[in-house]
Formats: sequence, C-alpha cells, structure tokens
Amino acid sequence: MNLGEIIVLFKYWSKGLIFFVITLFLIIGCSEDTVEKNNYNGPLFTLLSKEKSKVIFINDIPESPQMNIIVYPSLYSGAVVPV
Repeated sequence: MNLGEIIVLFKYWSKGLIFFVITLFLIIGCSEDTVEKNNYNGPLFTLLSKEKSKVIFINDIPESPQMNIIVYPSLYSGAVVPV
C-alpha cells in the first residue's frame, strides 16, 4: 500500500465513523427518559419585595434621534433585570 491508498481508505473510514457516532447519539437521545421527576407541586418562584431582595431597578432609556424605537426595534424588549 502506498500513501495515497492509505489516505483514501482513511477518508472513507472517517466518514463512516462520523455517521456511526451521529447515529449512536440520535438513538441514545431518543431513548426513554431515565431522569427521576421531582414530586414538588408548589410554586417555583415567589415574588419578593424590593426591601427584601435589595434590588432596585429603574428602566430609564433616554431616546435620541440616533437611539430610538424605530432605529432599534428591540430597545425596550431586552431592558429587564433577570435575577
């Protein structure tokens, strides 16, 4: 075998290996869920006052001809505080 034949064999072998790995992940990913479910039925989040959370946020976005809702449509949609 010369180097050219080895390279060709490697190319075919690597494509088959990639296909096998992707197929294996798809089969494993589609199998039955084995994670145990939590039996807690209460609320996941509770509303806290600003005194208790110590988070104070004022949504003050100054508008200008360069920065406004027409130029940037998502200007106000992303202006929140995730906690």
